[in-house]
Amino acid sequence: MKRFTLAISIIAVWGCHGGKSPAGDTAVEAADSGEKLGSALVELVVARPGKTHESFSAYGTVEFQPERTTSVSTQLEMIVNRVFVRAGQAVKAGDDLIEMRGSATSVLDAKRTETDLKFSQRELKRAETLFTEHLATNMELDAAKQAAMNAQAALEAVHARGVGVTQVLRAPRAGIVADVATEPGVMAAAGAILMRLAPSDALRVRAGLEPSRLNVVKPGMSVNVFDLQNSATSVAGHIAQLAATLNPQTHLADVVILIDKGPLDGGVGLLPGVTVRCEILTQESMAISVPRTAILYEEERAYVYVVQSKQKDSKDKGTLTAVKRVVEIGSSEGAEVAVLKGLADGEQVVTSGNYELADGMGVRAR
Repeated sequence: MKRFTLAISIIAVWGCHGGKSPAGDTAVEAADSGEKLGSALVELVVARPGKTHESFSAYGTVEFQPERTTSVSTQLEMIVNRVFVRAGQAVKAGDDLIEMRGSATSVLDAKRTETDLKFSQRELKRAETLFTEHLATNMELDAAKQAAMNAQAALEAVHARGVGVTQVLRAPRAGIVADVATEPGVMAAAGAILMRLAPSDALRVRAGLEPSRLNVVKPGMSVNVFDLQNSATSVAGHIAQLAATLNPQTHLADVVILIDKGPLDGGVGLLPGVTVRCEILTQESMAISVPRTAILYEEERAYVYVVQSKQKDSKDKGTLTAVKRVVEIGSSEGAEVAVLKGLADGEQVVTSGNYELADGMGVRAR
């Protein structure tokens, strides 16, 4: 009789819980976990395979290509009066650059040239007189004429260079002042380079390469160049030169990277003197690619949210659920990141709104 009463009590308790076992309660809670976490509005992208490159970074500085610069110099020794421009300034053809005046030496040279002309002209008259008196040969007369012509040409050249007067050196072409190597009051020697002008698109990067990378880097390889002060600013380039020895100051191998555009051509924003990160692309391979915004980090581990459809019962059309997935990422090219492990072709990945998600949370696609 006691055993029968105990059985009746167990049945009554079980009936009060709706006939569900503890395991059944757990299954219901798991099924409703997405609803309890709420729902978020997100943007999705389908993960697709694409070409990617193994890459590594090097750091350098943007500078002008020296072989494409135009030198501004004086043909005589002169003194700098004024400098009208500064390094980095854009100029147009014909703009004033430097005002100069003749030095004592150049004025003396001009006086000497005038004296030489007067002397050669007197010698020519004497030769002509002697020739008429049959005391000079045709060869002597021709030599006197040639000396007089040379002296006249030298004096005209001196006058053309403006010796003894103020002279202004002007820009021979449009461009950017790459550097200024003089200042007011400086005595400039004949032929000395006072300034250099460069086209706006004549840019390159000089970067330092770890010696261990020399065996994998070759001229012609593609490079993505990023401004360290503004990560959104980037341009494409390629390796033009690779040093075979180490720089004694940096103990790195110098690598020269040519940039495809200049600061005034496409508004790329990279100016000479800025420090950049150069992502050198080496071996090409295939990998799943997703936008950079899809990648999140937790304790230096990369992860994404993959959206899956979850059926509640046969009548329900299904809900979207975000599942946290740890991934291994590779190189990045522009706005795309290569995912080496953790994603499959065709899976839907959250690219916007993922910061608000939790594992198992319901989502609604925009």
